[in-house]
Amino acid sequence: MKKTSLLVYAAFVPLSLLMLLARVAPLPLMYWLGRSLGNLAYHGVVKRRRVADANLKAAFPGKYTYRQRQRIIRLQFENLGLNFIELLLIPRLSTEYLRAHTAVENLSDVEAVLKQGKGIIFLTAHYGNWEMMSIVGSKLLGFPISVLARDQKPEFLNRILNRYRQSTGTKVVGKGSALRALVRVLRENGMTGILGDQSGRQGKELNFFGRPVFFADGAFRLAASTGCAVIPVFTRRENVSNHRIVFEEPLLRPGAAATEAELDAAMRRYRDVLERYIGNAPEQWMWGNKRWKYTRARTALLLSDGKTGHLRQTQGLAGLIAAEVAPYQEHIERVEFKSRLRQFVLTALACRSDAFIQSNPLRMLRWALKPAVYERLEGQYADIIICSGAATRAVALLLARENGAKTIAVMNPVPFSPQRFDLAVIPEHDQPVPGPAVVRTTGALHVLTPAVLQEQFSELAAHVRLPPDKKYIGLLVGGSAKQYTVNEAVLRPVVAGLKRFAEAQDAGILFTASRRTDAATVRYLHECFDAYPRCVFAVYPAERNYPFAVGGILSACGAVVVSGESISMVSEAASAAAYTIVFKPGKTAGAGRRHALFMDIASRRGHIRVVDPAEVFAALQEWAQGSYPLKALDDCGAVRDALRRRILR
Repeated sequence: MKKTSLLVYAAFVPLSLLMLLARVAPLPLMYWLGRSLGNLAYHGVVKRRRVADANLKAAFPGKYTYRQRQRIIRLQFENLGLNFIELLLIPRLSTEYLRAHTAVENLSDVEAVLKQGKGIIFLTAHYGNWEMMSIVGSKLLGFPISVLARDQKPEFLNRILNRYRQSTGTKVVGKGSALRALVRVLRENGMTGILGDQSGRQGKELNFFGRPVFFADGAFRLAASTGCAVIPVFTRRENVSNHRIVFEEPLLRPGAAATEAELDAAMRRYRDVLERYIGNAPEQWMWGNKRWKYTRARTALLLSDGKTGHLRQTQGLAGLIAAEVAPYQEHIERVEFKSRLRQFVLTALACRSDAFIQSNPLRMLRWALKPAVYERLEGQYADIIICSGAATRAVALLLARENGAKTIAVMNPVPFSPQRFDLAVIPEHDQPVPGPAVVRTTGALHVLTPAVLQEQFSELAAHVRLPPDKKYIGLLVGGSAKQYTVNEAVLRPVVAGLKRFAEAQDAGILFTASRRTDAATVRYLHECFDAYPRCVFAVYPAERNYPFAVGGILSACGAVVVSGESISMVSEAASAAAYTIVFKPGKTAGAGRRHALFMDIASRRGHIRVVDPAEVFAALQEWAQGSYPLKALDDCGAVRDALRRRILR
């Protein structure tokens, strides 16, 4: 016997006992049992609870704390438990009981519509006890309702539920013959109930709590073809056993077929009513389903370790995502631990065990992160989490588990395997192991897209006059790093070659230092360029920065000379249209092999020209003569394809 069959039979026994108990046990006991079943489901169905928490964060950003969201979710599970028990109690729900425990609002509007003889579609939602409307309609109000019901699994449960529904006079319409049966009901001035908060791949796309989603439009099109009315109705649970059924104003009134504009307006009004009810009592709506599963919207969370270079790479990747989806939201959060020891322990546990990540992510994040950081992260919803840097990787995996989000690692995510992430964007100089989750790049990701370069060039042109018939060369100077030095001794032949070429070609010079450039080197650069007439633009970020400086220079100059200690800066330059000449920095003991490998790969592929500082003039002459052609570095195509294949499906 199959395992699934054994589980079905195992479920039949407690269900049968519940059905028997529902016939004889006191009603307060049954309602207590319903709440208990809901609480049991809350603690046992962890996946649905996490989906519900993510949905609440997305729908009400910043409104509820973690404790408040969990209370809403627990009450929602309790409500579902009570709904199930009330179905089993249907044989005992007499007219007198329903009259005492149910209030009905705006019934006169329904009766007025019925007199026109066109039928009514009651449009409801998974809110309160939506089954109660058909029970009350048949037993108390005197008009039986046909309901469109989705088959439940296992089959015996589906038969039992439908038998209880039909015992009140409600007619259950299955999906197979739904349209024909519903048309017949409506043409006989009957009433049918349809759940209108279902979402899928088709229908009318509307913003629902700020995110686009497809609303099923079948009920509205059915009304348009039959001329019936569409009336929203919601059954709100007011306490354990009391309900209030509210008939809202008709969305479509009976009469001639509605136009597309009228259908569109009616669906928007239903959306507005649904949002109002959910906003007023979120615990009464079912949050555990992926309501926005097919939405085009994406929200990205970028985890920063405080290093500007790492953040710019994650922003570069996020920019590619933003170009593919709409609407797009982005949040940047700095990851800070209470101590290095806690960072090490969290990383070690997350690296060694998937079970650890799946167990209780938020508890471990609360233990490891600074309180303010934890509070921001646990309340932040994201579809996609992007991390770069050792301090962010374990946090990304734990948050992704809690949010049901996709994860992207930028750079080699040691000590984790790249396959632990949905996508790992790793430069070739890190020598990544090939795998389905790995996309290899030549350089580092960055934010200087063609659109950004054009924007920054416009800002530069507004700041300094740049005659279009004049030739310009750029100079990007970084600073000394752990394994490399960029100082006056290194720069002296570079500046000499740059000036010699500018004099020979009547060219202008645009120059920027970096925040990493040390004070002594900055003083030397001041001496070189402050009084030099061909230097038309000079930036010293530690003194005064211009955000458009790098992009503006790369766009304005035909060739740029770049110090070679920074892979990120060289990648930015090589990706622009400018001819990129990289001069070698001074080396310290133990200069990096990865750095040398990057320069070798980019040079062999014709993206950069790597020279000694004394060779800058000769390299500029080769550019001017066209004897050493280069091509722009473009990693975006491969990364974009990987995003579409693994993240944005």
